[in-house]
Amino acid sequence: MIEKIKSRKYKKNPYIVMGDLNATLKNPAVKSLLANGFLKDHGKNDYRSSSMWKPDLVPGLRIDHIFTSPYFEKADFAVESNSGNLDWSGSDHHPVVLRIKE
Repeated sequence: MIEKIKSRKYKKNPYIVMGDLNATLKNPAVKSLLANGFLKDHGKNDYRSSSMWKPDLVPGLRIDHIFTSPYFEKADFAVESNSGNLDWSGSDHHPVVLRIKE
């Protein structure tokens, strides 16, 4: 993915990379994506989930991500609860939202 970013024709244009990575920020592949400065993570690891999908992975479960180019200096990242009930969720995935600030 980093090679694709490096080889872009319009290198000065901002970009956003997002997806269902099924990996936390501690995963070596995600760490390598963020290590070289081509991608910026605006998130914080303070999310608490009501999901009971995989209790050993919660709280702080972040497996879906939105990263930006360094062009976007300020943004608010949030992981929202997807719980339909108070005590459980149908998935270990939670909605992720990025609000870019000017």
